[in-house]
Amino acid sequence: LKCAFGLEGFLSRLIFWIFFPIGISLVIFTYALLRLTFKCRLSWTSLLESSLPPILRLLFIFYPIVTNTAFEAFSCYTFDEYTNHTRSFLISDVAIECSTPWVGSGRYTEEHTIVTRWAFFAVGLYPAGLFLVNAALLFSCREIIRAGKTTPLSRATQFLHQEFMPDFYFWELHPCLQLFPTSQMQRSSR
Repeated sequence: LKCAFGLEGFLSRLIFWIFFPIGISLVIFTYALLRLTFKCRLSWTSLLESSLPPILRLLFIFYPIVTNTAFEAFSCYTFDEYTNHTRSFLISDVAIECSTPWVGSGRYTEEHTIVTRWAFFAVGLYPAGLFLVNAALLFSCREIIRAGKTTPLSRATQFLHQEFMPDFYFWELHPCLQLFPTSQMQRSSR
């Protein structure tokens, strides 16, 4: 990103990955809107059917990139951990100091606080937000999917449910609910 866009540092990279998929989604939506307008076929149904499937696929592709980048904001290297001179630095960008002896142990610097606020925003927008949007879309067309019929919304959300049997239309959401890998869950239960 530094060479292509001149973005340096972790915060710039995080903000880029938050807004890049949103920008591409807006381009897709605008393209669909203009294409349908010029063909004189503009309606909410046709706009939904032409723009929602590529946007869902796009967000599916960028979901892990944004999520992984956001969670990097919480990992810091700690030096001199058991002395009065404890300092820690962000693993993804050691130019960002997480805590200093002047701020106090366990307290973050202003720069790291800004980074973590952006990271919480990204986590709310992508892992939590996309889960809720996809759940709402699937929930709103659940009866149609189970009945094996189609509507414009069920066709537009086909990317989320087409691989599964009709009674398991929601299964695409299941991996989003798994917070910990199975091996970690087994270790913590012992």
